[in-house]
Amino acid sequence: MQGHEDSVLSEDEDDSQKRRFPGITDARRLAFILAFVITLSPLAIDVYLPAIPAIAQDYLSLVEDVQLSVSAYLIGYAFGQLLGGPLSDIYGRRFIGVIGVGIFCLSSFALSFTDQLELFLFWRVCQAVGGGFIMVNPHALVRDLFTGKDASRLLGLVSFIMMLAPLVAPALGVGLLELWGWRSIFVMLGVYSLILVPVFLMVIPETRGKRPTVLPLETAPPSRGLFEAFRRYGGVVRHRRGWGYLGSLALGWATMFVFLTHAAFIYLDYFDYSEETFPLLFGANIALMMVMNRLNSFFLRYRLPEDLLKTAVFLQIAGALLFFVPVAFGVVSIALVMPGIVLAIGALGMHGPNAMTCYLANFGDRPGAATAVSGAATFLMGAGLGSLSSLFVGETLFPVALTMFLSALMGGVLLWLLALRKA
Repeated sequence: MQGHEDSVLSEDEDDSQKRRFPGITDARRLAFILAFVITLSPLAIDVYLPAIPAIAQDYLSLVEDVQLSVSAYLIGYAFGQLLGGPLSDIYGRRFIGVIGVGIFCLSSFALSFTDQLELFLFWRVCQAVGGGFIMVNPHALVRDLFTGKDASRLLGLVSFIMMLAPLVAPALGVGLLELWGWRSIFVMLGVYSLILVPVFLMVIPETRGKRPTVLPLETAPPSRGLFEAFRRYGGVVRHRRGWGYLGSLALGWATMFVFLTHAAFIYLDYFDYSEETFPLLFGANIALMMVMNRLNSFFLRYRLPEDLLKTAVFLQIAGALLFFVPVAFGVVSIALVMPGIVLAIGALGMHGPNAMTCYLANFGDRPGAATAVSGAATFLMGAGLGSLSSLFVGETLFPVALTMFLSALMGGVLLWLLALRKA
């Protein structure tokens, strides 16, 4: 045991922790379980990116039109979290998680059979709604059981494991594309989601609903119905300090979602790299995210999550600026722009866990609703900025670089004005 700060990763928690959290006395095990669940949505976003040109060719559509499916997923994902958050507070994490798995699974198999772009976009939204139901549970569950550095460290470990998905997803997508075509990618997603049913039913502890198996740290007053449950959003959206952390979280991740929307265009079209090379270029971003994530876990022994959040925001702004400057001056090469992209995206490995921890610390009595608001804001912001930048891309990287830089910068400004600056 390395001390009090490492208690969340130790098998030797104190008695109160064991009574509150029976059955799982090792938080590493919980982290792996939650990461396995959370991995589904980043996999759904990233695994089909190399197949976008093939999908466009199959549908006789433009690549830009198929890229709208990224934004469509983000919109559906946001709606799914807004609906699923308060429902999970009332009816339980497990029940809402299984409902989400069912929606995601059916939509994934439907995507593998559809032969029209319009239907493809429709089923992507449905798939995302199911993904939102699933995703809202793990973060709320962590807030149910942990606080402070423990919560940040556990979220960081979950994020680190989860990052393996976007690291291997493009390569997995290329392999499935070459072996069985792009439709097999969505069959794989459907099968993956089916595996989550026993995970929710038999492994994940229940902290809410009528029969919780584990008592949460804080419990909201019992809700008399859905209307009252959704009214709890009011306490979340009126919280000034919470909006500061939420703005940083949403705009920080939006920087990545803008990149995701245009990743195929940047590497496959603009720089004309092959589909086989795409996973290596894309994976560089995820590799740095993983490094930053582990550095964050180490520094949490000595620094507060809020201090590390400031560092991460600075690094992301610096990276986005490094990407924007050569593009703005028309000196564009992969060697000049890629370091900025990698730094801007990689900084999220430190940014995400600390921003989420600081944000959720304000809403211990309603973590489901707070998580839903954060997820909806993050993915709606990502979808909006991704779609907006798509309108102006054409044959240049300028709209992408400008949008990423402004997103990172505004996230830092909101953090300072609403959360860090003393009133």
